[in-house]
Amino acid sequence: MKQIFEETKLGDLTLKNRLIRSATWEGIATPDGGLPEEAYAIYDELAAGGMGAVITGFTSVALHDDYFGGMMRQYDDALIPQYKRLTDLIHAHGTPVIAQLALGAYYRERNGRYVQTEPDDMTMEEIRLVVRQFVDAAVRAEKADFDGVQIHAAHFSF
Repeated sequence: MKQIFEETKLGDLTLKNRLIRSATWEGIATPDGGLPEEAYAIYDELAAGGMGAVITGFTSVALHDDYFGGMMRQYDDALIPQYKRLTDLIHAHGTPVIAQLALGAYYRERNGRYVQTEPDDMTMEEIRLVVRQFVDAAVRAEKADFDGVQIHAAHFSF
C-alpha cells in the first residue's frame, strides 16, 4: 500500500511525499502579472510546510485576460526574473514547482478596448495566437526554472 509521506515520482520529478498543493487563484498579483512580496511569502510557507510539490495559481498567458483580477501572468519575458525568484524560493525547500498556465477568456481589441470573445467567434488566426501564447508562456516558465507546466482548461474551452 502506498503511504502519503513516502517519496514518489511524478514523471521525472522526485517528490519527497505525495502531498501536492493544487493550483488556486490567490488574486494578489500586480496588474501586469508580477509578484508582490505577499506571493513569495505564501509560496515559501507552502514549500517550507512540507509539500511534495507545488502547482502555482491560475497564471494567464495573455496580458489582456481580465477573467479574474490579480492573476499571475507569463506573457512577457520581463517577468521571468520575478518567477525565477519564486522557483528559487520553492526549490530551496527541495520542492518541485509547476506553473499552471491558463487563459480565462480571449479578448479582442475593438475601438481601443478589449472585449471578451467567445471561442466560436474566434478566427483561425486568433486561435493560432492563443496556441502561441501557451507555447511562449511554457518557454518562459522553463526559463524561470519551473519543473513543468499544467494546462488549465476549465474556463474558455474550445
